[in-house]
Amino acid sequence: MKKHLSILLVCILVFGLLAAGCGSKPASTAPATTAPATTAPAEAKTDIVVAIQGEPTSLDPQYPDDGNMRVVTWQVFEPLFKIDATTLQAVPCLATDSKIVDDSTWQITIREGVKWHDGTAFTAEDAAFSINRVIDPAFGSQIFSDFSTITGAKVSDDGKGIIITTNGADPILLKRLTKLDMVQKAFYEGKKSEEVTKVAMGTGPYVFKSWVQGKQIEIEAFAD
Repeated sequence: MKKHLSILLVCILVFGLLAAGCGSKPASTAPATTAPATTAPAEAKTDIVVAIQGEPTSLDPQYPDDGNMRVVTWQVFEPLFKIDATTLQAVPCLATDSKIVDDSTWQITIREGVKWHDGTAFTAEDAAFSINRVIDPAFGSQIFSDFSTITGAKVSDDGKGIIITTNGADPILLKRLTKLDMVQKAFYEGKKSEEVTKVAMGTGPYVFKSWVQGKQIEIEAFAD
């Protein structure tokens, strides 16, 4: 309502100025000598409150398939590739390039200079770990079926990327990878999903700060 009222007031002001310009010329008056009142500038608000339908079941982006969770994790984590909003094609995000080696092998180059929220570097080892974690049946990821064509991932010989193997030709592999967020090996390795459901370590534009269950989840802009 306040927004609509502000727009309405602006419209009335503009119309009043136009009407004054079209009317007869007013008699000249002495300029006012009263000093205008000064007001302090409004303090800029830096907090945004977003309501979601329900509380997430987890903040582990690789385990549950939970819409409420994604509202948070999409701000904290990033994939190797993302969907371009205009072309709807997979374009690099944490990767910079991809190459088909043969029908069942892809080579992905990892973007350099990316940091996790704890300040450490995102590496090809993290990328390989992230993929292998999801496709491991023992982990029990609810998004496992989306990546059932992938048989494994390893760091390339030069250490600058990863080699992904599949069980056959997979022309939509890059689009599959847009749904697989990268996680930090040092933070998630050896932990069951329930051990990392209430925390998050990503590379995205927002850093996880806290989760008060039943009340709020707080994330903060990543300064780096």
